[in-house]
Amino acid sequence: MSRLPLRVASAALLLASCGPSATPPTIAPTIEPAALRAASPPAASAAVEPAAAAPSAVPTADAAAVEAPRGPAVASSREEESAAAAATAAKSAKMASLPGGTFWMGERGDVVKVAPFSLDVTEVTADAYAACVNAGACSIAELGCGDAPTYGVAGKGHHPINCVDWNQAHAYCQWAGKRLPTEAEWEWASRGQAAGTKFPWGNHEPGARVCWRRSGTCEVGTHLEGDAPGGIHDLTGNVWEWTSTSYDAATRVDRGGGWSNTVAKTVRAASRGRRGPGSHYDVLGLRCAR
Repeated sequence: MSRLPLRVASAALLLASCGPSATPPTIAPTIEPAALRAASPPAASAAVEPAAAAPSAVPTADAAAVEAPRGPAVASSREEESAAAAATAAKSAKMASLPGGTFWMGERGDVVKVAPFSLDVTEVTADAYAACVNAGACSIAELGCGDAPTYGVAGKGHHPINCVDWNQAHAYCQWAGKRLPTEAEWEWASRGQAAGTKFPWGNHEPGARVCWRRSGTCEVGTHLEGDAPGGIHDLTGNVWEWTSTSYDAATRVDRGGGWSNTVAKTVRAASRGRRGPGSHYDVLGLRCAR
């Protein structure tokens, strides 16, 4: 018997055994998954809009990329505002207006006439000089000279700037809209103007009135008993001060004595000093006039 007739006979025997009332088994058709998806109607839930997601407290990557540059920009803006405020404060430092007059200069031994002028009430501070540096108008060359420099030193911002040479002092006053005082103007102020005293406060020895016999500078304006008329502080002691006057062809005049001096003669109003214009000393600073 061939294979095909045997299969037909087997199927006939199966049908006969089921009986006339039997229901043949249902065989589910095989449907490919892709076909099933195509034939199936869309799910009811697909028509329902999903609930809106709550806003996240964490910025997205795109937001972070946008916000990130603001930090440095804000900091830079604040730094610029701070620098501008410092420059304004430096340029508007209080000045005393002094009348002019004629007087005899002590060590020079000549009679000079001074026109009315204004003089800074304090020596230029380290903070004020830093404002000029930040503005790009002043140099920091050699400002770390000696044993007691003040520029950039913590706690010394209100001490007089020192270690500046004549050119740096001149540049600062120009930036501030002022100038260095002449030697005659400086002595006129320091001798109490028409009073003609030995010291800014009178003729008594300095004692504790001035910043001297020390190992470094003092905060400006802290020795009020040594003030000159007009409320001008520290004309003697603290730091020597550059003037615009030449002593000779090679040197410039500086005045006032400094923190390291120990002899009263050196802090007299008439006492003269001289240094090369390129000199840097931690006992040497400036104040401006107009």
